[in-house]
Amino acid sequence: MAAERSFSDSFIDEDPQKALEALNEALQEGCDNVEWLCQRAYAQILLKNYSNAVDDAKKAQQLNPSLPLAFMRTGIAEYHLKNYESAHAAFAQGQQLDGEFGPHLLPPYIDST
Repeated sequence: MAAERSFSDSFIDEDPQKALEALNEALQEGCDNVEWLCQRAYAQILLKNYSNAVDDAKKAQQLNPSLPLAFMRTGIAEYHLKNYESAHAAFAQGQQLDGEFGPHLLPPYIDST
């Protein structure tokens, strides 16, 4: 059953293109799985498809507005698109949702100060 599939960060790190294809297939089955959307956004970020990553992360936010990971993925992608105000807003909202979401979770190339 498709809902039982899992896509870990390590699976995506190993081969982002393969992971993207698997996530596309899983999501085409008509399921709006928030976790899979966040993971597809992560694969898109690794593949430098930042606009697609923003789309997936924002859809995940709409489906579950209390999921900090969706805001972190949005922030990272917006940062790479040089949409710094949008990135900051996404990071701030994610941090507000989860007090443990902070500078230690951001990629090292994003200055949290």
